[in-house]
Amino acid sequence: MGMLMFGDYVGWKVLVLIHNKRTVRKYEEILGISIREFFVEEGPIALRSLGYSVAKDLGNFWKAVSGDVPIEDRRELTSPDGSR
Repeated sequence: MGMLMFGDYVGWKVLVLIHNKRTVRKYEEILGISIREFFVEEGPIALRSLGYSVAKDLGNFWKAVSGDVPIEDRRELTSPDGSR
């Protein structure tokens, strides 16, 4: 239900960014839909997603999603205790 509601606002491209492929396939099977056919490409609040905004600025969405585009000044995120 959450993906259905959120997808209306952000579109399928943001959903592909925030979920891994296996999760998207699982949701599609459960719901009996294809997210690319069910949702618009870019919803009304898609640009509020920092990841989607960066991917869009890089120019090639699919290369950004797959990690083929190197990101300059990338930081490693760690927890306060130093673990990842």
